[in-house]
Amino acid sequence: TGSSAAFNLAFLAMFDPGDRVAIAAPGYPAYRNIMAALGIEIVEIELGGDAYLHAEHLRTAHREGPLKGVLFASPANPTGAVIPADELAA
Repeated sequence: TGSSAAFNLAFLAMFDPGDRVAIAAPGYPAYRNIMAALGIEIVEIELGGDAYLHAEHLRTAHREGPLKGVLFASPANPTGAVIPADELAA
């Protein structure tokens, strides 16, 4: 799709092979596929029962090793969850 090509180009510009990038799971499948093809280390963050990506999830993932980026969608695909503004600010 058009968005997949755009993501591919954006990831090429932002990340290098071996960079650690966090994604929400479940999440948009194209992120995982494109990053794997580019040699980017995927750090999956399992969402809780509320299907939200909380700031603490990111802190935990970053403590395990520096993250070069975090990819998420809000509303999330496929859950439809919207991340509250205060969580994004955290």
